[in-house]
Amino acid sequence: MDVNAQAPMNDMGAASAAQTLRAVMRFLWVLRRRSGLVVTCLLVAALLGGLYYTTATRVYEASASLLIEFLGGEATLGGPMESLSNDTLQTYERLFTSDVVINGAIAKLDRYPPELNRSMPRERWTNMLRDTLSTSRERGTNIIQVSCRSADREACVEVVNAIVAAYLAFMENNQKSAVVEVVKGLDAERVDLENQLNQRSTELLDAKRQCGDIGIATTDVSKHPIVQRAIQLSQSLIDVQQRRIKLDAALTVIRDAVNKDGNFAQHVLDLEPVMGTQFVEQILGVKPDELRYLYALKDRYVEKQTQLANLSLHFGENHPDILEAQQSIRVMSESIAEIESRVDGRTQGRLDRSIGQEVIARIEESLAASWQQENALQQQYML
Repeated sequence: MDVNAQAPMNDMGAASAAQTLRAVMRFLWVLRRRSGLVVTCLLVAALLGGLYYTTATRVYEASASLLIEFLGGEATLGGPMESLSNDTLQTYERLFTSDVVINGAIAKLDRYPPELNRSMPRERWTNMLRDTLSTSRERGTNIIQVSCRSADREACVEVVNAIVAAYLAFMENNQKSAVVEVVKGLDAERVDLENQLNQRSTELLDAKRQCGDIGIATTDVSKHPIVQRAIQLSQSLIDVQQRRIKLDAALTVIRDAVNKDGNFAQHVLDLEPVMGTQFVEQILGVKPDELRYLYALKDRYVEKQTQLANLSLHFGENHPDILEAQQSIRVMSESIAEIESRVDGRTQGRLDRSIGQEVIARIEESLAASWQQENALQQQYML
């Protein structure tokens, strides 16, 4: 049964091979008969190819690569800095084909590419040169490549060099402008601090004259006992006067806040060096350090908002410094809200008018005692 089935299959294979051989032989015979036509077709194709090669317009390409480095911090793979770096790199990549960079490159060109038709209006040159440019960036790298395609080989190279030079000049000017603004701000702050220091020095000299400070250094151990007594009385008198002045100023401010049903927690906190920590904690119901941290956090919050406003004048919304400032403001805002809710819950019902009157009474008592002590020291000092 198997032998009979295998025999027809062998016959079919032999017939197929014979048929293929006959087809090949027939093709070779036709090719031999038509060899002239085949050779003619090949020659015509070669001639047309050579003609196209010699007459086709040649297009040259020049390219340059720039490495972008981030100096504001390290980028962690998969972390938030990765997307930030990608957004920033896209911004830098777009700058290569921006109007300001292309116009700067045109001003540097000595040889213009034929694609830039200088007979056209000047405002159209930017778009014509932009059509010859292309930028690319390999994913996962900080390298940006800019390329130019043109029919003029020399002009192609010069365009790339001009684009790179204009780009670097733009980045340098942009960074210098930001640095100049920072230096101006710091210089203005320095002048203001110098003026404040001079004013405080003048006030200190006036206070010393009024108190009769004889100006002898306290490190001198060979002073006469009478001189030592005068110096000690002078220093004690100055300390008492400073305490009395602080109490007097605080009394005026707190009395005004109580009469207007305002919040006088900050003013009570300022009395801690004069009245003591226990007094402040007893009045406010919270530790002074907690309130002091809250007020310091609010000051930093205002400073960060000012910094963000200044940065927004020079950088785009995706700049690393802009995003960092926005994140800090959000964190500070949440912290302030959380602390205020906790502090308000503890001080609720404490800072009413009756508590304010009690604070005023205690300040008046301390102020009266300070006056008496100051008068006594003044009499002793004048002896």
